[in-house]
Amino acid sequence: MHELSEIKFSSFIRNTNDCALVIASFQPNSLASEILRVALASINKFNYVDTSVWVIDVGSGKKSHLVSPNEFKNFNFIYVDGIPVEKKCNLYLKFLSWIKKKNNGSYKNGWMLEFAKKLFLKINYNPSFFMTLHMDVMFTNPETINKLRQKLSKKQYIACGVRDQMNLGNEYKILHPLGCMWNYNLFKKLNLNFMPKFPKFDVGEKAISDSLDKNFKIFAYENSRNDSFLLDRIHDKYKSLKSVDVCVDENNNVIFLHLGRGILKSSNKYKKNSFTTIDWINWYKNNL
Repeated sequence: MHELSEIKFSSFIRNTNDCALVIASFQPNSLASEILRVALASINKFNYVDTSVWVIDVGSGKKSHLVSPNEFKNFNFIYVDGIPVEKKCNLYLKFLSWIKKKNNGSYKNGWMLEFAKKLFLKINYNPSFFMTLHMDVMFTNPETINKLRQKLSKKQYIACGVRDQMNLGNEYKILHPLGCMWNYNLFKKLNLNFMPKFPKFDVGEKAISDSLDKNFKIFAYENSRNDSFLLDRIHDKYKSLKSVDVCVDENNNVIFLHLGRGILKSSNKYKKNSFTTIDWINWYKNNL
């Protein structure tokens, strides 16, 4: 990966609190920007204590529809022109055709998260917690961040999240990076990274497997993606979200939502279910 001195980027750094929420952002159109606004507005709504939001946007360019740092004055925005091609990078060379055809989004996502780590090192920022987030997510509870941090207060846990699933190689139960909080000091101590390792590991999956191999534990809250009956146990206003990831705590309180395929849906390139980006945006406006 390139040194920061070789990468052209602009930054609006406002705070460096102890819990870093890092959103990998790409805004190819106005609907994608609206999805990002929903995610940021949902975080802003609950005013989570001691958190620091980092929007790492790569390749969106300078367009009028982009979310502006002026809209969220306490959040940090980093704009990178594009992902440099590292000719000596074995990962890039080995999986170039795979990445271009199917997993370009995975490579970009992993690169953005690794870029955030490099940036944190450069500015001497060492948060206790590092939470990876997708753009198409929504926080729905004032205790969401506290709940995740409390789980990580137990020494044997290195990561906790809102959705678990099997890795690409179907060998490990991992946490999806759409909403995964890490003990950041342990992450660095073990020299982990977020880059995908195809064909067995997508973004962040190898970091989870390496942690499990070293006898650390992970925790995932219950998610409707893994439990089709979960929607029967929650508040009525969430029951229309049948094609959305719904995450609940131990008392069936909804703490987190994930649209899924948000960027593709914003470009009308994904039509597998009926819940659209417009539905997502309107649901937020009408219910939270």
